[in-house]
Amino acid sequence: MEQQSISRVRGEDEEEPRGTPDTEVVELYQTPMERARMDGDFARLVPDNDIAKMAFSDLITFAKSTPEADHSWYRLMYVNETQEVSATEMGTSDEENTSKEHQLIWTGHYRLNLTEQFLPELFGQYGIIIGGGRQELRNEGVDLKLTNSKGRHRVRGRHARLALSSDSNAWMLYVEPDKVVRFNGEPIKGTARHLSAPKTHLQFGILQYYFEYTGMSNIRYHDQLESLRKSNKLRGSMHKALEATPTHNLTYLKRYVIHPPFAMGSYGVISACVRSDGMPFAAKRVSRTKRSESEIANEIAMFEAVQGHVSIYDQLPSVNELTLLSKPNTCTLIEVIETKSDVNESPIDDVYMIHSPLADGSFDLLRLSDHQYEVRLDAFGKIVHGLNHIHSKGYMHRDVKPTNLLFCGPMSEPAVADFGQGTRERYSTDHTKGTIYYLAPEVLILKKESEILVLKNKIVARKSDVKEEKSSNPELVKKEVELLELKKKMKQTGSKDMTGISGQPYGPKVDVWSLGMAGYELFFRGRGKLNMNLSAIQVHDLMLKSLKASKLSAAPALCAMLSWDPDLRPTMDEVASWAIWPEASPLLDITTRQKRSR
Repeated sequence: MEQQSISRVRGEDEEEPRGTPDTEVVELYQTPMERARMDGDFARLVPDNDIAKMAFSDLITFAKSTPEADHSWYRLMYVNETQEVSATEMGTSDEENTSKEHQLIWTGHYRLNLTEQFLPELFGQYGIIIGGGRQELRNEGVDLKLTNSKGRHRVRGRHARLALSSDSNAWMLYVEPDKVVRFNGEPIKGTARHLSAPKTHLQFGILQYYFEYTGMSNIRYHDQLESLRKSNKLRGSMHKALEATPTHNLTYLKRYVIHPPFAMGSYGVISACVRSDGMPFAAKRVSRTKRSESEIANEIAMFEAVQGHVSIYDQLPSVNELTLLSKPNTCTLIEVIETKSDVNESPIDDVYMIHSPLADGSFDLLRLSDHQYEVRLDAFGKIVHGLNHIHSKGYMHRDVKPTNLLFCGPMSEPAVADFGQGTRERYSTDHTKGTIYYLAPEVLILKKESEILVLKNKIVARKSDVKEEKSSNPELVKKEVELLELKKKMKQTGSKDMTGISGQPYGPKVDVWSLGMAGYELFFRGRGKLNMNLSAIQVHDLMLKSLKASKLSAAPALCAMLSWDPDLRPTMDEVASWAIWPEASPLLDITTRQKRSR
């Protein structure tokens, strides 16, 4: 253990209090892990058995006795004060053991630090190499040297390596096929394991260690990763929802480490997760109850029907999420894990849906970016085809909005997400689905009718006359006026007279409207929404005015998609057939060109 002292020496003219020494000592104690974190180390490898401690000490003694030699591995060794320890080496005689029982040895740990000063020369290619070293190689071919007695300690020259996964930037232990490492007691060879826990026990030959994260802040760690990426020493990227180093907020479920949720919805929460082989996925946790079973089953059925299309990706909070990309834009379910097997035993049954990959962003990000019109048009066209595929399978999405239009995979391919509000009904009167700002007029009419009915029923429940109560209930009057205006516009813009008619169902063209709304935001409003205090009719009028004045090729398409009367609105199949959508081409990385907020 290490202590730091702060001393204050009394001046000559300062009166000395009785019974006090000349110097006051205030001791500030730091654990070795706290000290490592303060020094910028994100993790450390600590000798754990007497043999490993003795091997560590022998290396320090050797390095100190040969200062003229350039031992590159020495700079990654942190040395504590000498401590008295009993060291009993396997393979030594009793006489040798007795002589070592009270020997002072050097103690400490190996430093894992991503700053330039401590980064191995070949980090970008190999990571951090662990072993006993090979004399014929430059710098002995290792970064963390474990011993000078490879044969006796059964450690190979280059035994294993620590490296960041190119898929998730998670720390991995890689072991070659002809070598063995015990990982928390389990022998592994020819494979890789995610160092997912705050502390992991490792054994190389007969030398035992524990790998321990220091708890470095996410901000500091991500800054170090970004610096490596800029210097081309790091491939891939870390999803923003993945915590930098393991904490006690993580959930361990079979082969997966589930990170804290980063998105929430009415049907569950979604988290980033990393499998034991370092692959990142999305993990959707759903609390299944007797009430929600049918909803879950409905969404699963919808997903199974539409999965496989290049522009379909179910990842945001929704009940199913049996999906994702093992290949770009191919929906793939990785695994479903149930924490309880019988719903009847408990009111809650947590279900985890593991799917791939994690979404990198949504159309909200593209909307705020400075990407050119052609990039936006290409992305929107692919979403058109994805939504058309959903309709071709007999489903309505019913919650199309920018945050449900995602970018997935290394090429940032756009895809439709979240089937939690979907239905296979050809027509529906359920106005509770979707997001109000993006609802089609025919759904808004149903919603207003329902709200008015609720208010009238309350009046009846109070045994009041509805007509008499109307004048004293401004909310009811307001909603009836709004409903009348919605229906009048339907007649003005088309041939449908809905005055006096209620409860008219809607069809899949509601998705065409919602996508038109999302498209307007994408092409015509880089920041913010239209004034939310405006009515739906006022918003629509302003949109049409902008679209009709625009020379963009997408403007006529959006005008048609935003037809107030669904009878005049095109189907998604018709929209997909239009020639304005460009051929599929890779998108630029939308995360690198986002405008800075002012």
